[in-house]
Amino acid sequence: MRLLGPFWELAREMHEMRYLYEMPHQIGAAKFDQLLPDFVPTALKDVMLAGLPADIHPDKAVRTAIHISNRYAGVNDAPIRGW
Repeated sequence: MRLLGPFWELAREMHEMRYLYEMPHQIGAAKFDQLLPDFVPTALKDVMLAGLPADIHPDKAVRTAIHISNRYAGVNDAPIRGW
């Protein structure tokens, strides 16, 4: 990676952040809990369901992102040529 650094910006950044993979570390919640003692986290299932359209069914294919974004933009569901 280091040899690619002069030519590839991502290689430079990865070399710089390499210490995060070599040194064990963790993030504690003590300061957060002290700042917001009454905070109640939302369950992961509720968060995931809130971000999905209500018409998704596990046994059916999901529409493409283009159709989903068009639906929320008020565009009809006509297929787009070339897609």
